[in-house]
Amino acid sequence: MDRVGDRAAAHHYQFESAVEHLDAAIAEDPTFVLALLHRGGSADDAAQSRAFLDLAEANRHRATDDEGRMIDAFRAFLVDAEYERAIEILHELSAKYTADPYLPSYLGLRYYRNLQRYEDAADQFRHALARDPGFAQAYNWLGYIAMDQGDHATAEAMFERYRDLAPDEPRPYDSLGVLFLRTGRHEAAAQQFERALAQDARFEESRVKLARARAAQADALAREPRSRP
Repeated sequence: MDRVGDRAAAHHYQFESAVEHLDAAIAEDPTFVLALLHRGGSADDAAQSRAFLDLAEANRHRATDDEGRMIDAFRAFLVDAEYERAIEILHELSAKYTADPYLPSYLGLRYYRNLQRYEDAADQFRHALARDPGFAQAYNWLGYIAMDQGDHATAEAMFERYRDLAPDEPRPYDSLGVLFLRTGRHEAAAQQFERALAQDARFEESRVKLARARAAQADALAREPRSRP
């Protein structure tokens, strides 16, 4: 079982693939704490997240001290909404494991998704790239940060960089589609969602967005003034 691959799938937000790999890893080793944590992070609802975190906690005695700290961090942000505590723990671990790009990415996600501290988030994703220039997922979040701040040119450049580094993943095409949809480029958006589905037909969120893009395109065409014959 490729345990690095499990984390990679989760960080591409390829949930179907991530869950499949994580469930296989847990079946192989039910005490695998990090797989249990990421499975909790990929869960469909809060109750399921809590259940996987409880299983991780039950195996704390089998984990290293630092894996125990990861249990505390995941519980803080997934269950208890104690985001500052999660950030404190993750900063400590990131300072200890200076070659790991995932730890600054965890931090970036907490700053971005939970606290909307965009500059702090961007700094962490840049740290992840400094540790591993091939950590393509960081470009996705740098693109979303730029898009949320209205910097569409930078967002497009970040998503394109992500696509260039991970051309076989559906997520970069989905992200470009979201950008094009937000900026009224409906046909271009639809094409990107179709490309995402070509990479993985199970990527249902792109299927939903494709329908939205086609509906927006049809609505825009209906609103265009018709020239007289």
